[in-house]
Amino acid sequence: MSRIIDFHAHILPGADHGSKSTQTAVNQLTLIKEAGVDTVMATPHFYPNSIKVEDFLALRSKCVQRLMESEAASLGVHVIAAAEVLVCEEMEHMAGLEKLRIPGTDCILLEMPMKEWSSDLYDTVERIADKYTVILAHIDRYPLADVLQFLEFDNVYAQMNPSELEKPRLFINRKYLDLIDKGWVVALGSDLHSANEKQYASFLKAMKKLGSNRTEKIMTASADILRSAEFII
Repeated sequence: MSRIIDFHAHILPGADHGSKSTQTAVNQLTLIKEAGVDTVMATPHFYPNSIKVEDFLALRSKCVQRLMESEAASLGVHVIAAAEVLVCEEMEHMAGLEKLRIPGTDCILLEMPMKEWSSDLYDTVERIADKYTVILAHIDRYPLADVLQFLEFDNVYAQMNPSELEKPRLFINRKYLDLIDKGWVVALGSDLHSANEKQYASFLKAMKKLGSNRTEKIMTASADILRSAEFII
């Protein structure tokens, strides 16, 4: 496999409730490096009801600078500074939304709220997808029947965490594997929040359980998405 990409991790020190310090971030990236992952996307939470886009970007820049000035820069792991954007109704009209895309790409990582999704929320995601490529974060957290409705939209794809794939093979929902086989799942993410070796082992076990063909399919899709992405280190 040419590249292993962790598409979703909270490793920017002080950016959210993930990495609490520069040393934690260094420890996280050391875990990532030792796991054989060569590219990781830092995805601090963006909550539209609690912070403005410009303030979020300013905070992220400070956290990026802290990471770049640390020993993390010499570990040899490529890092992309992006965002995990919580969706709210009519977000497509929010000033600065385009600045929350994965830098250098037309893609945006959207997190659905942990509540019943209204038709307005579906409409919002569809309208965002008219402008950008939407990747839904950790679809394994939500009722699959609800997630599947997004298949009706063009330009909407998915990222999975290890949770569903950690189950014994007989209990993995076949529909998730079908989504991978059909090319709808384009990324895997550890959703790492701390320097937790056990949590990162779950990410590796998920890839092993998927098998080389499915893992390669997903990693190739991630690499295509990030082909023009801007790396901070």
